[in-house]
Amino acid sequence: MAQCTSHLFTFLVLFCLTLRLISADVRIAAAICGRPSGTWSGPCIGSNICNDQCKERENAVGGGCNVLACYCHYICDGGGNR
Repeated sequence: MAQCTSHLFTFLVLFCLTLRLISADVRIAAAICGRPSGTWSGPCIGSNICNDQCKERENAVGGGCNVLACYCHYICDGGGNR
């Protein structure tokens, strides 16, 4: 009986931790907003270059190419705006 209780306790702890990690990922993903770069000119064909420019020139958390345009990513406020 003690072994069964120990296994049940371990399962419940792991299950709760898994739920906690999943919910944390959802909140993090929802907190990022994107908008076209204000400093990029021309077509975007290198996401690494766009990422660096967004970080260095626009104080963004990152950036990447999207349909040949450089989009910078920011932490959103509660209303979905930067």
